Amino acid sequence: MSDIIGDSASLAAGVAIGGTSILAGVGIVALGYAALKAVSSVLVNLIQQTVSGAVSATKDMISNATKSSKKKNSPTERLHNVYVLRNQNTHQVEYVGRTTNVEKTEYRHKQNPFRADLKIDVVAYDIPYATARGLEQALIMQCRTLNPNKSYPRGNQINGVAPEKLKLYWDYAVSWLDNNIVSCN
Repeated sequence: MSDIIGDSASLAAGVAIGGTSILAGVGIVALGYAALKAVSSVLVNLIQQTVSGAVSATKDMISNATKSSKKKNSPTERLHNVYVLRNQNTHQVEYVGRTTNVEKTEYRHKQNPFRADLKIDVVAYDIPYATARGLEQALIMQCRTLNPNKSYPRGNQINGVAPEKLKLYWDYAVSWLDNNIVSCN
């Protein structure tokens, strides 16, 4: 920044002709050395404020871009998949879930000894968050996979949607199910 200030001071010095200073490109005529010094000081301060404002504006743009990119990655912005885990012998649905990354989710379930032998079946691809939440809960209820007492660790241990929030997501699920069929067995 001292280089910028030094350069602006040189610019402000202008061209001295017979005790009269003309600041090139600025259109200001100042008489005498004291006037030139005062104008130089004002210009230096103006340039410092401009540079400071530009730096601040740049920081704000970077901050907003970062916030914007975080927002785009939020769960409500990404598309979701709803899947079921089926018993390979009976084809009965044992678990219902939703994910944005099927491969990672399948790997995670394979690491669970209670679900390792279940086969993943994605029943809805790339659907909005609200639809996925509602559909997950609708399938938990339809396929009766909820086992909150943990007596059957293959099934869902919790609801996909808390009962008091079900109304928020239910219509999305019903709308999706009107055009699609999911079998629990």
